[in-house]
Amino acid sequence: MRSIFLILAIVLGTIFEQASSLAFMIQWLLAAMLFFSFLNLKISAKLLSAEHLKVSIGTLVFGTLVFYALKPFNESVAISASIIALAPTAIAAPVMANLLKTNVAWVALSTLVTNAVVAALLPFYIPLVYGIDNHVSTITLLQSLLIIFIAPFSLALVIQNYAPKLLNFLNGFKNAGFILFMSNIFLASAKSSHFLQFETQESLSVILMISFFSALVCLSSFSIGRFLGRNDKAIETSLAFGQKNTMFSVWIALTYINPLVSLAPMSYVLFQNSYLSYLLYKNKKQMKR
Repeated sequence: MRSIFLILAIVLGTIFEQASSLAFMIQWLLAAMLFFSFLNLKISAKLLSAEHLKVSIGTLVFGTLVFYALKPFNESVAISASIIALAPTAIAAPVMANLLKTNVAWVALSTLVTNAVVAALLPFYIPLVYGIDNHVSTITLLQSLLIIFIAPFSLALVIQNYAPKLLNFLNGFKNAGFILFMSNIFLASAKSSHFLQFETQESLSVILMISFFSALVCLSSFSIGRFLGRNDKAIETSLAFGQKNTMFSVWIALTYINPLVSLAPMSYVLFQNSYLSYLLYKNKKQMKR
């Protein structure tokens, strides 16, 4: 059912491109989405393992390799594929870990670690690797990441530990995260639609290439993740590496690169959800045996 809402949000955003004027709201909606997710993120430093480091470093290495591999063919496609390969673990990954009956706490910690690492390094990574500054300083990027990541996490942590009544009240808004996610998908679609119609002359072939390489990055990410944890955490590392925080990439693309690049994470959402649906189906079949 949620996949239907996802497609609907993309279609509506594409039709009502006028909503692109509200794209500035994406960072605030993302911050709110992360806040609600962090409210119930139960983690323990004792669970920190070498695999968490492998996933974080592997994400940065993979994103860099994707960029330099595709750059000779088309730089826009290279940045688009790279920016989604660089995305940290999705906030929803622990939920999927629970559905697959694997280590939820481990995946939850990976969510925190990878988001923190990628958020901290991207302000330096974008100008250094992509050669993009767009007159935006590293300090400005860090200030934005303070709003997007550090502030929601800190506030959620304070509420978790010192305001149990407020925590219970906020937990009553169970669907808030999903509604915020759909809102961001709608706004991102509107911004991309407006860009494609009025601000760029990119060919259909480039757009299709972005979609194609998003699918390739998706399959590669889950496979690489499984390889990194092949000894005893294959499913956990596969989710941590493959289930991406796509809204983080959308925000980076729209704010600091260009709307064309945001097509990659938006495409990734569809491919990712299709693959996760397959995993759930496969898991249910195994449970019945």
